[in-house]
Amino acid sequence: MRKTILAFALLATSAAEAADHGNLETNFPLVIEDAYPVGRNGIEAQLFARGTRLNDDPEGDGLSELAARIEWGAFRNFQIALETPYRFGSGSAADSGTVAVEALYNFNTETLSLPAFSVAAGLERPYGQDGEDGGLEASIGLLSTLSLGTSGGGSPYAYVPRQLHFNATYIHNFDPLGTERTDRYLVGIGYSQPVTNDLVLVGDLYRETDREEDRALNMVELGGRYVITPHTIVSAGIGVGFGPDRTEDARLTLGVQHAMSFPYLGAPR
Repeated sequence: MRKTILAFALLATSAAEAADHGNLETNFPLVIEDAYPVGRNGIEAQLFARGTRLNDDPEGDGLSELAARIEWGAFRNFQIALETPYRFGSGSAADSGTVAVEALYNFNTETLSLPAFSVAAGLERPYGQDGEDGGLEASIGLLSTLSLGTSGGGSPYAYVPRQLHFNATYIHNFDPLGTERTDRYLVGIGYSQPVTNDLVLVGDLYRETDREEDRALNMVELGGRYVITPHTIVSAGIGVGFGPDRTEDARLTLGVQHAMSFPYLGAPR
């Protein structure tokens, strides 16, 4: 049975050149992602919007964010991503954004005894009103994905494996100003449960210490990813903050992804 489960997991991974609702991406709609990059020569154009209810912010209690992201499978098992979010509203981080670039390398495909592992490294630079007081940050992280077996029962999709995802990231600020941290981290777990060939339900729990001292993102999130065309996925998720040092009380995230291939290099694989 486990060999059958693994075969379907490998098939799902190899099919990621089109829209793959099981390939979890940061902010589509949750923060925790899986350990697999886009296919070689593949390109994904992504856009997400987020509304946030802030906790104990001196400037206001509402913040919105709009972000464009592009991922390119530059080599086999290796992707590069560029993201440019911008925030607006009444919070202290309004009228500002960041430019972020990240590279991810996948070491292995999951086997019967070993999860899939990837390492991700990135740089992030704030800009705008709030960005004037933000230093350049570098990050290094470990990602893993493990299949847990199928849901069983009489569902026609019972063969599709559920998956558990783990992310741990260390972040260093090269030029902390004001009350910014020099070092911070993100650690969390995620879960994905296919429901149909077009829909997967996802959830995560994570903690990310904020740039500002004594503040953190403590979140539990639930959401779904749905294939609307062979190359397009829409996603939606909600999150609830907890803990006395939380920066957010609640959030709503909506996203869309469109898979393409790099011109003249052939289909992604």
